[in-house]
Amino acid sequence: MNSFRKSRIISGSGLTFFILLLLSFSQLQAKKGRFMSIQPAGGKGVILLVKGTEQTYFQLNQSKEMKLSLEGPGTLKVFTRLNFTSDLKGPHKYSLEIKEGETITKIYSSASDRSNASYRDLKFIPGKSRKFTLEIPKGAHTYRFSLKESPSGSVSLRFTYNSEGGSDKLASITPLSYSRVTSAFIKEKLVSYFVATPENLVKLRVVGPTKLRVVSRLNYDARMKGEQKYAVLASENGKLILTKPLLTTKSVGVVYKDWKEVVPGKSQTFYFDVPAGEHTYGFRLTESISQSVSLRFSIPQENLTNEE
Repeated sequence: MNSFRKSRIISGSGLTFFILLLLSFSQLQAKKGRFMSIQPAGGKGVILLVKGTEQTYFQLNQSKEMKLSLEGPGTLKVFTRLNFTSDLKGPHKYSLEIKEGETITKIYSSASDRSNASYRDLKFIPGKSRKFTLEIPKGAHTYRFSLKESPSGSVSLRFTYNSEGGSDKLASITPLSYSRVTSAFIKEKLVSYFVATPENLVKLRVVGPTKLRVVSRLNYDARMKGEQKYAVLASENGKLILTKPLLTTKSVGVVYKDWKEVVPGKSQTFYFDVPAGEHTYGFRLTESISQSVSLRFSIPQENLTNEE
């Protein structure tokens, strides 16, 4: 009640400023968007258990590099954990080098002690989480991560990305054909997915130029447990244009309304550029013991007006 009374005494230019301030804050919040988990090329995924919650990290050894391709502008968050051997005690320093081409983008140094988390299938003991961010400029970028200093010769990394490029709004695209359509309950809303199998394609018509967003959920049957690898293959006129390797675990709290015999995996998202003109792409599941994958497609709303 007191705050309401105070708001009533604001008048004239003061009220205008107050409204503009609220609008600016709302716009700022809207532009922040959502950070989504992304995977490095060829990264070896490991499951980390933190207070009963599963997180996927990617192991980086001192002898190898890790590559990450991004479309900017956007903000990249990098979560790091020093890996401890059983005989390694106390806090220790470690450092990473991030390069684009031959240019050093960032050198990150930190120190960490053992955490209470644990890996499911990795001999190391994970250190406490440390985080840094990178602002990604406009355009396509490939960054190489290397481990420069570590007492164990190993760290684990997790990446989330908030893309600020393109339109603020995305428009969903309904495929031309698919094995079946199913609806998932996500945050109390029904979301439609289109199902592809190793044999049956989901066919999609897209008019470019645009950037196609593909959200996938691997479908778990009764024999599938834990972390699962799979790939989504895209083709045009029988010609392979993309094979996207992915890694997932079972979703927590997401179920299909009309498909009780399977459990959806956690969503994995990837993008690819569609050149000018009309294209019909076929998507199917490969490199998995699962029988199917559920897919959603969208493009920036501004690109719905594209013509050939």
